[in-house]
Amino acid sequence: MSGSRWFDKSLVLRDGVRLTSRIWLPSGNGPWPTLLMRQPYGKEIASTITYSHPEWWASKGYMVIIQDVRGMGSSEGVFNGFSQEASDTSETHEWVRSLKECNGKLGLYGFSYQGFTQLTGELNSKPPDCLSPAMTGMNIKDHWCSDGGAFWWHNNIAWGLQISALKMKRENKFFEWKKIRLALEKKVI
Repeated sequence: MSGSRWFDKSLVLRDGVRLTSRIWLPSGNGPWPTLLMRQPYGKEIASTITYSHPEWWASKGYMVIIQDVRGMGSSEGVFNGFSQEASDTSETHEWVRSLKECNGKLGLYGFSYQGFTQLTGELNSKPPDCLSPAMTGMNIKDHWCSDGGAFWWHNNIAWGLQISALKMKRENKFFEWKKIRLALEKKVI
């Protein structure tokens, strides 16, 4: 696309857990403003179903970082969903701004869980310079997944199964992974 290049880099958190990110750099010499997405679905997909590929953003002059959250993709630790994100998000922001390729400007993007990670952070941590959360909120029942106070169980069960399938694949439990995938596709065996 633009001659952008990518590489993987790790951040070791205060508690010793290593988070892995894929970083795309624009052509030329930096530092550059940085776009960050933190997500549980594997940094390789970069939410390209709904957003332009990181190479496109890099062609516009942005360094792009897609990070696997704790316990998902290539990152270490145990995925505990929403409860882990405030401290991991704040530490990630600090790390991104410390990278020599980053000019200190930090923007966040993503939807759903990736949108949620934009809204979290520890009290008194430096906020991003901009963010663009979509289809998200701070409270899953009240802000994302209910209609007239009725919780959308089908939506959340499907999401839970998706996360479970990713965990089975990560743990090389391919039989279990396949059973969950087939159930999600309504081809139950």
